[in-house]
Amino acid sequence: MKPFFAALLVLVVVSFAASELLKSSGFSTAEVTSSTSVRLD
Repeated sequence: MKPFFAALLVLVVVSFAASELLKSSGFSTAEVTSSTSVRLD
């Protein structure tokens, strides 16, 4: 059971670190999907 909890902790830490890294480098969902030019057909 101890290895399972260790793996779960590593998963949470890696997920959080990846999220913060992508946010700081401009790849957050809000920045990727927003734009100043919008086409309305």
